Amino acid sequence: MKKLLFFAAALFAAVSFSACSDDDNFDAGSIVGTWQYVREVGYEISHGEREDYDETINHQMLYTFNENGSGKLSEYGSDDNTFTWSMSGGNQLTISFTDEIDRARTYTIVKLTSSEMQLFYHIKALDEHGREFEQKFTMYFTR
Repeated sequence: MKKLLFFAAALFAAVSFSACSDDDNFDAGSIVGTWQYVREVGYEISHGEREDYDETINHQMLYTFNENGSGKLSEYGSDDNTFTWSMSGGNQLTISFTDEIDRARTYTIVKLTSSEMQLFYHIKALDEHGREFEQKFTMYFTR
């Protein structure tokens, strides 16, 4: 009986301390809709100098994600910037602007609720002069 009680307690402890990791997996359908880009916080290292920033987006900048993987960026009332988007790995969002081949970026989704989205981006590369360039930032969106 003691072994059965010990086994039940061990099983209860194992189940209690394990959790579903729903923070890491986001439903692609929940991103569908229009999002207002409101803030960007991060830093950039260029030419050996680091510049930190925390910027509020003071003009209307809207990202619209359609169910079919297409989208548009409306800035200053213009809908000229179209893109495609896809999700992979549960929390990776890739946005590829159709007007520029090199503007594809993959973001890590930090937060995605019905009213808030946070995207994290990091790049470390060499600039056109062979100097190290690094950029890290988080984009904040609301509906």
